[in-house]
Amino acid sequence: MNVWDTEWSNVYDFTKNGGSGLPRDDGEGKANWSYLPVTTRAVDLLGKHPHEVCQEIKEDEEKQDCPVPPSWGLRPLPKPLAGWTWQQCFVLTPATNTEVLRGIREWVSEGTADIHIKRSRTRPLSGSDLKMILGAMKVKSKSSSGKGKELYIGIELVGRECIKRTMDKFASKTDISSAEELAQQAAGTYFDALAQI
Repeated sequence: MNVWDTEWSNVYDFTKNGGSGLPRDDGEGKANWSYLPVTTRAVDLLGKHPHEVCQEIKEDEEKQDCPVPPSWGLRPLPKPLAGWTWQQCFVLTPATNTEVLRGIREWVSEGTADIHIKRSRTRPLSGSDLKMILGAMKVKSKSSSGKGKELYIGIELVGRECIKRTMDKFASKTDISSAEELAQQAAGTYFDALAQI
């Protein structure tokens, strides 16, 4: 599994009733589990730092950036600060574009950017699949080599002035939706219409 496969919409609680959590979506009892807040750290769960629990983990390892980009998934977004609302943006980039992928991960991991990954997914895309998504985004590809199926990563971002700020940072390097409506269409095409891939 790729670290960019963070779309957890297919997780289902098959155990009926008996849970002590939130009411289930299907109305049958309460859930047996729920998503942790995106800000949860290992020390919050263990009560100790990981290196105190497992000798194989070095103390300096926990200070390193997590290789998995934090994503919001199906959690409700936190309330935005006064004066702005959440905006949605969709980025499509080849899996080989490490500059953009590292840039997005570092940007989101800073925690000060007010930008979050809602969900992301790797997909091998044929030329016709790529054309369909780019059509939904209303852009011409900066990134296709035209060599048949290629592995792409679609990233749905949410945040303050998300489109403008993402365009300013990455527009010359990859394909980005230029309006929120286009971002929603592209995300729907990528995550839902192409889900069978």
